[in-house]
Amino acid sequence: RLVVYVELDHFEAAPTSGLFQVKLSQETEVYTEADGLCVWRLPKAEFVDESRNRRRDFFTTQLVRLPPNLGVGRYRLKVRLTDLANNSCDEVSIPFQVVADPTIATGG
Repeated sequence: RLVVYVELDHFEAAPTSGLFQVKLSQETEVYTEADGLCVWRLPKAEFVDESRNRRRDFFTTQLVRLPPNLGVGRYRLKVRLTDLANNSCDEVSIPFQVVADPTIATGG
């Protein structure tokens, strides 16, 4: 398990019915490092936040449970966020490795 935490810049806080609304979608996928093949993905998540004041900062969190059949190897976790108010999109990709012996990962 892991937690995906994303901080956002330059997001839209659209005025709606006296409130400000931030509306985002998030896609989370795992790709093999060697050939870039998508081997796993979460269903698209949508985040809607309404507040009386315009947000200056915003973040999303997702608990991710990687599949138990993910084999040993190097992968990339890709997170893509779309601001649904203006349809702008950005993504980040983070490398990680699955190892057979957990002591290898901790250096012990």
